[in-house]
Amino acid sequence: MDDITPVPSPLLKACAFIAGWSLALLLFAWFLFAVAWGALHLVIVPRIGELRPQLEATASRILGVPVRIQAVAAHSSGMIPAFELTNVSVFDAQGREALLLPRILVSLSPKSLLNMKFDQLYFDRPTLNVRRAADGNIYVAGLDFSKGGADSG
Repeated sequence: MDDITPVPSPLLKACAFIAGWSLALLLFAWFLFAVAWGALHLVIVPRIGELRPQLEATASRILGVPVRIQAVAAHSSGMIPAFELTNVSVFDAQGREALLLPRILVSLSPKSLLNMKFDQLYFDRPTLNVRRAADGNIYVAGLDFSKGGADSG
């Protein structure tokens, strides 16, 4: 008896090659996801409080006024953790507290991470300072909202 093994066609070889590379790419993507998830839950979440000074500096730079954060905590109950900021204060140029946010809850989702945005922001009991200065400028949370709006009429 002669067993003759048929030679695979070029199309079959190409499909097998693409399938092999696709599987390798998929496994590599899952490996990267597992490493990112592990880094998030094993390195960042337990040490999130240590990032408080960097968060304060970044918020102060973006807003242009001093920002203080009393505490930052992470709650890891699912695949992506939620973050809680406690007693966030925004100060005006004179050093007065213009906005107090006793509690901020931040939740993320895979889609929000890809878009570099938050899924949800929850502000609990904010206290906002609105004042009119002697020069007529209106300040909300220490930020001058009179700029640009005065000459629009």
